[in-house]
Amino acid sequence: MNQTSKTLSCLWPYFALSALLILLFYVTGFDRNWPHWVDQELTLSYNGLLVHSGSNQEYLDHPGFFSIHLISYLIAITNFLGIYQLQSVADLNNSPSMLASIKDLIITTRHAALITSVAYVFAAYYIAQKITRERALSFWIAILVFVSNGVFFHFTLTRTEPIAFLFLLGSVYCYIQYFNNGQGKHLFSLLLCLLMLFCGALNKAQVLVLAPFYFTWAFYFIPSDQDRNEANAGNWLKFASALSFIALGIFYSVISSGLSLPINLGLIGFFFALTFACSNRAGINAYKATAFFNVFYLIAFEVLSYFSFKLNQNVSIFSNIEDPISMTRWLAPDPNAEKIAMDSNSLYVLNKIASSLLEPLLSLLNRVSSPLILVLFCLVLMHILRKILSKKDILFGAYSFFAFYAVSLINRTRYIDAPHYLLLSEFFLLGFALTLILKLEESKAKMRAVGGLIFLILLVNLVPHTRYVNLLMRKGGQPFCSSPQIYLEKIDAQKITAECKGNPI
Repeated sequence: MNQTSKTLSCLWPYFALSALLILLFYVTGFDRNWPHWVDQELTLSYNGLLVHSGSNQEYLDHPGFFSIHLISYLIAITNFLGIYQLQSVADLNNSPSMLASIKDLIITTRHAALITSVAYVFAAYYIAQKITRERALSFWIAILVFVSNGVFFHFTLTRTEPIAFLFLLGSVYCYIQYFNNGQGKHLFSLLLCLLMLFCGALNKAQVLVLAPFYFTWAFYFIPSDQDRNEANAGNWLKFASALSFIALGIFYSVISSGLSLPINLGLIGFFFALTFACSNRAGINAYKATAFFNVFYLIAFEVLSYFSFKLNQNVSIFSNIEDPISMTRWLAPDPNAEKIAMDSNSLYVLNKIASSLLEPLLSLLNRVSSPLILVLFCLVLMHILRKILSKKDILFGAYSFFAFYAVSLINRTRYIDAPHYLLLSEFFLLGFALTLILKLEESKAKMRAVGGLIFLILLVNLVPHTRYVNLLMRKGGQPFCSSPQIYLEKIDAQKITAECKGNPI
């Protein structure tokens, strides 16, 4: 009986969090306004239907691999339960009303947003509870993560960013765990770190471009333990470290072209330097750690490339990962530019960044939302805790503000105002805020701080006609029939056009 009570005591926060999100999802009208943000939801739904029917995914841009396969499982479940019967795109094209069938498909797809949101609050609770050992405080930290604007946006529709970012955060967490586990013996954490990094890139290739900001942020959490410093590395370890890095460089020189080669070399150079620095800080043999990191990097890349290649019926979806500069085709004035023009597109992107240096700050101050509240909260709490904050803490705060700004600036090369990208930048503010809160001495003070943040964020967002409420109620968006039609190869566009003339949605 005691063991049962203990188990229930550990599990109740997960049950409570999932029940809260499920209730909110259904009572706020998850099936409303299906044309709202239809571009991404329809594209992912269509590809999920393709995968469910045994075809390979056609959408290779992000490439949304795990989102699409999750949706294919959701479609299988709805078919099994008899909610509707769509087994293939042919069934969709032959349905009495394609618009009605598309609606059913998109409503099914929206459950992926619910699942990923539950995953976020579960992850937030798990990590917070592991750090604080306080269930009530961890529960409210999970709620804070949910109500933050970046996470909450993705509760209202399905996109590729949430799953990609979950994998990225899992990768950073495993990276920290490797150095925290003592003597660097837990090599599985390092391998898992890289597997999760490329899993994230499989869902959103942009992850690899932004990854250095998150892994640098993680340096703060690497323990300083020079007392356990391992013996000096032998020449064979130094040779293994150098050889593994050279092998990675040769590997990328074979698969990369143009500006993608220096970008990929810069990425592995960054990881080599950071892993070396983290190893020295944690008292782990740096040459051994970098050698294993480089080997695992290559293994993770090849394993996931092969895995996704086979699941996608021998069609590679690693193109943007191998050749990241190709992603600039969506940023430059000509989105249909051929690969040969990618270098000039990159110059366009750099010029756009240079001309937009103040825009993230202006955007932050232009609207009262969770990022602004988090910035002000951190500044106030830094002042209150000024006597106990170390130089390391202050530098960590400065870097968190900088990383928020830098990621926001990079994301603005694609969209001027993109709520779906806020998830990627707000993380640094939220993480620093929670780090400061945990420095408060009393548990009651920590609870009040987290509760105060939740109250403030809800106060500025739960006002009629705010974007927050409009998203929750699925208000706004463009009517499907009057919007530019998205090209999906196997969908009968003429039939949709004909239906739209008689029933303009």
